[in-house]
Amino acid sequence: TGTLSVDPLRIETEAMVPSSRDPFQSFFALRSRFTPVELSSEPIEIETLTLPADAPHSFTGAVGTLGMTTRLSRSEVEVGESIELTVRISGAGNIATLAAPPLQLPASFEKYDPRIETAIDRTGSSLSGVKTFTWIIIPRANGTYDLPPIEFSWFDPAREEYRVIRSEPFTVSVTGSANVPASIVATTNGLPVDDFAPAFRTASDWMRTSRRPLHRRWWVYGLLVLPLGVLAGLLVRERYRSRLTTDVSWARGRRAHPLSRKHLRRAAELMEEGRTAAFFEELDRAVLGFIGNTLNVAERGYTRAGLRNLLSGRGVPADVLDRLMRLLDHCDRGRYAPASETPGDLDRALDEASDLIPTLDDRLSGDR
Repeated sequence: TGTLSVDPLRIETEAMVPSSRDPFQSFFALRSRFTPVELSSEPIEIETLTLPADAPHSFTGAVGTLGMTTRLSRSEVEVGESIELTVRISGAGNIATLAAPPLQLPASFEKYDPRIETAIDRTGSSLSGVKTFTWIIIPRANGTYDLPPIEFSWFDPAREEYRVIRSEPFTVSVTGSANVPASIVATTNGLPVDDFAPAFRTASDWMRTSRRPLHRRWWVYGLLVLPLGVLAGLLVRERYRSRLTTDVSWARGRRAHPLSRKHLRRAAELMEEGRTAAFFEELDRAVLGFIGNTLNVAERGYTRAGLRNLLSGRGVPADVLDRLMRLLDHCDRGRYAPASETPGDLDRALDEASDLIPTLDDRLSGDR
């Protein structure tokens, strides 16, 4: 917060300087030479304000004039069929950095990570656009279910207040049933077909065996204890899932490493495809997303100085903070001036991000 200064944009180029005042010679530049020239713009000062403290629980850093619409692809399905749930956020603001609204579903539904599509319009005086989140959800049991409303909140600078919008609840009717194993064909007396005991041997054919009785075999007791182990495992799994939905800080900490690795893999793919701007945007998401998930903060709501103060207060050394700031500045340059980046620059940036995340994790592990 406060007054932020945007450094001047500097470029170095070459200008053709004629060595003769003869117009004819100047036109054909036969005796001209090129001279290095450095050009720079004026610095820009931006006044930033602190967001009010009474933010709603669903606020994740969205600022602007925004709106939300939701759509369910269908409301009547069979068990195991997929449904698309689409949330569309549009307007003017920080569209590119918007996080997906939280989606809570009944326990009988399975969901996958949303597909995200972003369209930004940079033609006006402010950024505007549309960001779409599409979830694939699959019901695993029949019945009629009410999907809870989806809540999205943002800060409206024009009204100077937080705004919250909620979708209408969806009702989904699920018919059919899950596949069950086919029953075993049995005879009229209840025995399975072809399950007949062999003929008895005569007493003279009997023989003594050296096999130990069942009560002396360890695996018998293992089978007796197995149901208790399964029950305990189910209890631990249910407590784990319950904590994921109720303890946001713990859940974000658990997802910090998997999400950062996912963004780094995607950045490597974009580098191979030659998409430099998208590469640096994905790298920025990997590093800032890891910090936000580890500390349970809205990382996009911090300025560089605010982020430095936050991490310094958590015990991160100054040299690590300097590396982080240089990487974030490199990401900004790469997104807005991708033509100036070489393949070697991209390799070094990816290596630096891959090394910086474990370093930050060592320093911030006590905050999870």
